[in-house]
This record gives sequence, C-alpha cells and structure tokens, in this order.
Amino acid sequence: METRGFKNWHLPQHTPLRVALKCYSVPLTAMFTVAIIFTSSFILLSTNTTSPTTIPTILDTASSNDDFTAPELLWNYHAKSRAGNASPVLARGVLYFTSDDDYIYALNVASGTVLWKAIYYHSFIAVDDGTLFVNDNRRMYALDGRSGDIIWEKTVSPGGGDFIIAPSVVANDILYVCLESGLRALDATTGVICFGNM
Repeated sequence: METRGFKNWHLPQHTPLRVALKCYSVPLTAMFTVAIIFTSSFILLSTNTTSPTTIPTILDTASSNDDFTAPELLWNYHAKSRAGNASPVLARGVLYFTSDDDYIYALNVASGTVLWKAIYYHSFIAVDDGTLFVNDNRRMYALDGRSGDIIWEKTVSPGGGDFIIAPSVVANDILYVCLESGLRALDATTGVICFGNM
C-alpha cells in the first residue's frame, strides 16, 4: 500500500484504531464529567424549595393584603377652579400654585391652610430667597412670599402680542424673563432692566 508523500511505507492495521481511541478518549471523558456535574446541580436546585436569596417583587408585596396600609392623607385643598398650567412651586414651607380663576394661592405645606391668595393673570411662578416672581401677559411682579404683598412691578413688553411665554429663572440676583421677542434680564431686587431693553 502506498500513501501520497510516503513511498513504500506500510502502516500496521491496528494503528488507526489506537490513534482514534487516543484522540476521542479525553473529550469523551471531559463531556461525561461535565454531564455528571450539571445533572447533580440540577437535582440539588430542584429539591431546594427554600432559597435564602429570594427577592420579593412588586407583585408579591401588592398581593399581600395583610401588610398593605393605605398612605395617610395629610390634607386636601380645593380651589374654586381647576389648577392652572403652571407647575406648583415649594419654598420655605409654602406651596404656591395657580388656578384657572386667575388666582395664585400660597398654602402652608404642613397644614394645607391658605396663607394668602391674589389675582395675577396668566402667571408663571418662580421663587428665590423668599421672593415670589409672577407675571401677567406683559408685566413682572415681585411679591413677598409670606404675605403676597407687591415688592415691585415692571412692564417688560411693549405689547403687540409680545407676551411672556415661559417661567422666569433667577440666578445671582438676576431675573431672566422669556418673551416671544427674546429675553429680558431684570435686577431681581429692584426690577430694573439690565439688558434686553424694549
């Protein structure tokens, strides 16, 4: 018998069988060992009914009527009209919000009692250091956050549909007012326009 590349070289008949056994004996042993370990682990897991690492889910806690207690209602306040589009603002224990009856309300956050209310049309709310900044279409007002008294007021728009369109922002004693025509910056203490003159 002649093989390519090896002339006149005859292999014994039993050599391929011995080589085949050596090539496959190690992988088969490894696979058999892995199969035994996997089967043993599966049996242990299936017989262990109490797992100390079980984490309760939301459904588990919600379905248990024994442990459920409804949250306690601290207080409830109904304005004459539904709440306005401006987000409520909380500062120094006072909650400020607007309603569709054009009022701004200041409520004690602990009791829900009304500290004051005042009419300011189309108001957004911003609070800084105890001062409340609100607006109508064209004017800005600075109010005492505790009493609602006006500290100053300032016209920031020349009119003609140029309205205040977003809540104001206060930073470093400057009040930034966003109108359709652009931005105005006012001194938060006095109401004097710093830039963005009309």
